[in-house]
Amino acid sequence: MKRKIFSILFIGVVVVSFSLITAVPAAATTETIWTIGTFNDSRSEFNHIDFDGVDTATYDADNDDASDFPAFLYVSGYSGSWEEAGVHEVTINFSLDKDYWDVTLTYRKAGGETDEVSLDGGTPQTVTGPGENILQTYDLSLGNLSLGSHSIVIECVSEGTGEGAHTYDALELSGLAVTSIPLLAGQNIDVGTVSVWNDGDTLYVKYETTGGWEITETHLVVTDEWSEIPLNKRGNPMVGHFPYSMEHDPWATEYTYTIDLGDWEPCTDLYIAAHADVYLTEAVVYGTERGPGGAIDNYGDIYEIDLDSRTATYLFRPNLNLGQQNFPNGNAFDTVNNRLYYSSNDSESTPSDLYFYDFATSSQTSAGALVGVSAGASFYNGKYYYIKNMTDDLIEVALDPSGNIFSETKVADITSNAKGWGFGDIVIRSDGILFGSPGGEFFQFDLNTMTYQTISTSAGAEGKQLAFGSNGTLYGHSAGTGEFFIIDPTNGTTTSIDSVTGSATGQFTDLASGPLPRERETAWGYGTRFVEPGNWAMYFTYHVQGILTGTWLLDVNVGTYMHDMFIISQDSSGALSGTGGYPESGPPYNTGYDWTLTGQLTGTSVTMVITYTNNYTTTLTGTVDSSWNSMSGTGTAGVVTWVATRLP
Repeated sequence: MKRKIFSILFIGVVVVSFSLITAVPAAATTETIWTIGTFNDSRSEFNHIDFDGVDTATYDADNDDASDFPAFLYVSGYSGSWEEAGVHEVTINFSLDKDYWDVTLTYRKAGGETDEVSLDGGTPQTVTGPGENILQTYDLSLGNLSLGSHSIVIECVSEGTGEGAHTYDALELSGLAVTSIPLLAGQNIDVGTVSVWNDGDTLYVKYETTGGWEITETHLVVTDEWSEIPLNKRGNPMVGHFPYSMEHDPWATEYTYTIDLGDWEPCTDLYIAAHADVYLTEAVVYGTERGPGGAIDNYGDIYEIDLDSRTATYLFRPNLNLGQQNFPNGNAFDTVNNRLYYSSNDSESTPSDLYFYDFATSSQTSAGALVGVSAGASFYNGKYYYIKNMTDDLIEVALDPSGNIFSETKVADITSNAKGWGFGDIVIRSDGILFGSPGGEFFQFDLNTMTYQTISTSAGAEGKQLAFGSNGTLYGHSAGTGEFFIIDPTNGTTTSIDSVTGSATGQFTDLASGPLPRERETAWGYGTRFVEPGNWAMYFTYHVQGILTGTWLLDVNVGTYMHDMFIISQDSSGALSGTGGYPESGPPYNTGYDWTLTGQLTGTSVTMVITYTNNYTTTLTGTVDSSWNSMSGTGTAGVVTWVATRLP
């Protein structure tokens, strides 16, 4: 059914059927797809009489039952007493409404004959029984199956050690029902998952990343018409023309699109291409180690600090201000030129000298003298910023291509000289918002509008050393205790993440924001490539799931027993749960006749197990009609037929 794609972005959170893939499923649950017979060694449930003179048989696993399946399989040309009970070859047809991975065919047979088992016309697998009338169970791996129609052919090709014919006990097909797939970057890096599901009215497509990867942009197309996917002449997708897109600022680790199902009816197959730009980020900052104070062994060593692993790694020793506890200070990292700046002072009352460590050459260089004391600094738009200690003067330091001081300019009296701060620290976010943490205050100053705002005076961020990690998180540090924190920049509250190991003291006089994310990749929800070879962009398919949740009238044995039925939940795999009771229009219900329900919806096939409080249990199997407002079938334990009708 054709559906117009509206270029409207629905913001919300994003279960899926997919094209045949070979990667390990990101999220899946083991399900029984179909079963023929019962694994009880009775071999009595199959058809023993209807195959006289018939050499082949076809079985519909979606609709037939065990009594339709031939009881025997025999070699070609077999002539014996079991001929009317079997065939030489049986084809089992079935359909899937979603993808399954690691599919296994389990079947139990007796005899020494050799069978060949093939899937969808592929290369057969050979199974040879151990001997005449000996039962044995076989598990055949069939790989991954995509939604749609499939067939399994079982052919008896050799007598082996048997008589030429063997019986079956039961057959079962099972696999991992996929509920989410890998989000792959660079063709083979697993950076997260894409999940898709629907609730009858809305389709959800959810991106999630793991392992330090974050999403900067997403582009999505969902359609039941291949022609509506924006492709160039070579057949490659044009993500800039995808109808759903979002730039994520700040970067995200999860995002969900919500899309109106419109006229996409249950069982509609959809094409989905889920694209993302992702960066590998880390919780990395830089810090100057704080020594015991006054002692000659305070070297101000510089460390790279990973706040995910809580470890500090030694980088270099400036050999400045030996014995001075609070310097080097004024740390700021130049992400473009890969230089870490820091200030040197013999005391807090004399102007600072500025130095930088060049990571490319592993060398320290003097950048020149500052006009004031830098005890808190940050890098922004290629310039070094600091607030002159004990003032509110924001100083901008321009640098020449070699990294040396070119000019120094006061750009703001942040509080119009109302305050003279002792820091603490400052840090500048990528959008030009400066955060400061002098003793007793946590504030922000907008470099775009030159406006100042106190955020908090007692929330926890006050007086902390500040730095943004490579992951964009604002971190704080108490130089006195060694404790690190995550800071909420909107209100100044802090969450402790403990101290770090790897340095002599675990205390740091000053911090600098970490490097930029180190790796950028294009990512796609794993599936089938649009073109081979060339661009590795992918798409997958999703089978719109019908929804059975709601209130139903359950009629057992055609007007004999009318029940209330409430299907309360249905998850993305089609698992059902609910309650009910007899007679209808309860509660109250007759004593012992209220019940619970569990079940499974697969396509339009439904199975429900009803367990009464009096311990009576029945299993209802059937199909849902095309309106999804009625379903019917047969049952066990006294239930001959049943019909359920959805109520308003």
